[in-house]
Order: sequence, then C-alpha cells, then structure tokens
Amino acid sequence: MKSPENTKPFDAAEIRKCFLCGRGVMHDNNIVFYEVAVQPICADLPAIRQLHGLEMMMGGAAPIARALAPSTTIAHRVGTPNRVLCCMECLGTNTTVAVLLEANSAEEELSDA
Repeated sequence: MKSPENTKPFDAAEIRKCFLCGRGVMHDNNIVFYEVAVQPICADLPAIRQLHGLEMMMGGAAPIARALAPSTTIAHRVGTPNRVLCCMECLGTNTTVAVLLEANSAEEELSDA
C-alpha cells in the first residue's frame, strides 16, 4: 500500500467546526473527519497540443510519447486551494464540490470584512 503523500500531523490550532453543519467535526463520536481541499487548475493548451502531436507521431502510443516529450506538464495549479473541515456525517450526505467552493468563498468574504 502506498503511503499518503501528505502525512503532516494535524495541529490543534487548525481545528474548526464542520463547514456544512456548523457542529464540531467529531460531534457524532466518530474519530474520523475530513479536510477537503479544492484546487483550481488551468490547462496549458499549447503543451497539451504538443504532447498530443507527439502521441500521433508515435502511432498513438501515449507512454512512448510521454517518455520522449520535453515536458509532460499539461496544467498548472493556480491560486490557493479552498480547504474546509467536514464531519463524517455531513460528508456522507449528498455534498457536491460546488457547495464547498461556494460556501468557502462566502466564508472568506466574511473574514475579510
């Protein structure tokens, strides 16, 4: 099993209430809660075209094209990821990413005021 990429411990200063229900993230006596991060990513169209062209030259063999490409970067992370904490109960409901994005933007506007 592959170890998680981000194994940084969670500090007490980072704890916040559940973003969706407003209660503590362990209110349901479950010791698992989630940090949900949504990161905006912008596609690099010229790089995608270049890689696709190389794939076509290699007869559609994408692995060979990636091995020969000068770069396999096809997109760039932009801005700061939106991070919220959610309790297990709320994340088990029908929660969409759009709700988390919209709500996190509203929270940032309130904190800026």
